[in-house]
Amino acid sequence: IHRGTLEGLEAARAVVEGREGGEIRALHIELDPARTKRLKEKWNSLVMPHLGHLDISLDIVPSPYRWLVQPVLAYLDSLDAVRQDHRIVVLLAEFETGSFWTQLLHNQSTLGLRKALFNRPNVTIITNRFFLKPSVRAKGALAAENSKG
Repeated sequence: IHRGTLEGLEAARAVVEGREGGEIRALHIELDPARTKRLKEKWNSLVMPHLGHLDISLDIVPSPYRWLVQPVLAYLDSLDAVRQDHRIVVLLAEFETGSFWTQLLHNQSTLGLRKALFNRPNVTIITNRFFLKPSVRAKGALAAENSKG
């Protein structure tokens, strides 16, 4: 859990806010069960104090074969069975690294999920970009703003 997680949850809040019956669920695909306890502790100490009023559930789906796409699709199937004909909005976090090459390295999971979800009925995909460091444009704007001062 990091700043990008909190930003993604805040973006989800903005999408759901004011919609009757809307709910936010965070999904963790468990690749290593030993790390799940620590994740739950971080969730309770970092997320709940800031966003606990939103009643966000942390759903954990085990993936013993370390797959990512298949467990997500199965999870969405189970949601779809319970909430038939409801729109499911999937918010995918995408790291903006500032470099073309590192961008390719860090967002492969997001690309695979997007491809798998693209033609799925009742699913809308939203990308929440998380900037690891300020972009050149942002640095220039900040420098220009500081020089006015």
